[in-house]
Amino acid sequence: MTEIKDLRDGMRKVDVEATIVSFEGPKSVNTRNGKKDVYNLVLNDGSGDIKMTLWDSDMGTSKGAKVHISNGYVSSYNGNPQLNVGQYGRLEVLGMSDLAATHAPAKPNDPRQGTVTITTGATGFSPEQEKRIREILHEELYGKADA
Repeated sequence: MTEIKDLRDGMRKVDVEATIVSFEGPKSVNTRNGKKDVYNLVLNDGSGDIKMTLWDSDMGTSKGAKVHISNGYVSSYNGNPQLNVGQYGRLEVLGMSDLAATHAPAKPNDPRQGTVTITTGATGFSPEQEKRIREILHEELYGKADA
């Protein structure tokens, strides 16, 4: 596992575990391949922060989610390092950080608060995996549902 403070432009096959501390988006951008939605995130692992951009991925309100990026790479944008998942990398949602769990949404009936939605095409998760991720995050925020 690489710490964020050690990431440098040009690094490949990077594995990072961090918490999403901020996000912006979606922002619609016109590209040569058509219109794409872009999310800008900031990740923190305790050693530092790094920006990360996700394309065509509905991240919902994912601030506080703990994620693992495997086989990522580092590039530079406007002189600042940026972590990328890319075609061969993978972003896995591990759950909510302790900080997020202590700041659970005030309105548990609001389905958009405290949720993370992941689009299969962007992450490689199957629909079943996506459903399980949503269940785990919901349990982390609100506790297990009564059977």
